Amino acid sequence: MSKRQSRGQRKSGVYTPKVTASHCVVPKRCSTQHPGEVLKETMTALRIKKGTLVYESRLPLTVIDSVLDGKSLITPDIARKISFTLGIAASFWVALSANYEARERKHAAA
Repeated sequence: MSKRQSRGQRKSGVYTPKVTASHCVVPKRCSTQHPGEVLKETMTALRIKKGTLVYESRLPLTVIDSVLDGKSLITPDIARKISFTLGIAASFWVALSANYEARERKHAAA
């Protein structure tokens, strides 16, 4: 069994990853990180390259780069598309971005 098949299954040319507890990011650790950093760590843990994420999520490379570089947050549309590729719920990415944004506003106001 190849590495790719052991992590998930490919149906009709679309890769569906198999996410296990060891691949999950600890929420407490995420609380201080930009969602792009969490996305980068998740991609590393799942061994998914940026090109694969771009191709399978059908998002432009510039969008993925701006999120990974910390220049923009993960919108609900981006979350929906990357959740399909990563196998992690879109609600996780949306909540992560919302929490980060609220924390940044609170920090800026202080």
